[in-house]
Amino acid sequence: MKKIFYTLLFVLIFVQIADAQNKTILITETDLPYYNENCFWSGSGKLQEALIKSNWDEGREITTAAYTNNGWFVSMAKGTEISMQTYKISTTLPSEWIKNNWAEDYYITSISKSNSQWLVVMSKEEGYTNQTYNMTNWNSLSK
Repeated sequence: MKKIFYTLLFVLIFVQIADAQNKTILITETDLPYYNENCFWSGSGKLQEALIKSNWDEGREITTAAYTNNGWFVSMAKGTEISMQTYKISTTLPSEWIKNNWAEDYYITSISKSNSQWLVVMSKEEGYTNQTYNMTNWNSLSK
């Protein structure tokens, strides 16, 4: 019950920031094995890479990374069962980097784009065995 309360509180705090189509949507699940979660915003600035590194040093892995009207949002937690993780920030989708990491058994676990940058997070041991991606407009994708 305590876990559900904190999850709802977390959602309410961050959803209050949203309005109209510029909404920040946060999806949570209560039965995940994650614990000791840490979330942070970058504001309108760059992704806080030092915070990612310090959280990695403490044994957390990236569970979510997204760009919103409030800047980059990153959630990291322990208990993810991910054994290794890497990420790339690029002005274009880093297709070659993704393909090279697929060859090393990394799979995309989070992907987002700001107005000028892509962020791709790839992880090992998360259970994926085959991935592909397709860039197209929303109308084609929704069909």
